[in-house]
Amino acid sequence: MSNDIKEVKVDVRSFSRDLQEVRTIAISAKAEAERANSRINQLIEDEKDV
Repeated sequence: MSNDIKEVKVDVRSFSRDLQEVRTIAISAKAEAERANSRINQLIEDEKDV
């Protein structure tokens, strides 16, 4: 039983690290998408002015 609990704790820690990595990637991807959207909007506005 004790070994099972230790195993679960190790799994939970590993899962937490993986989840943090996914969170970091998602935040980065969101920021990049926002910057890309801003650039696209600027290109559209520039085309309207021509």
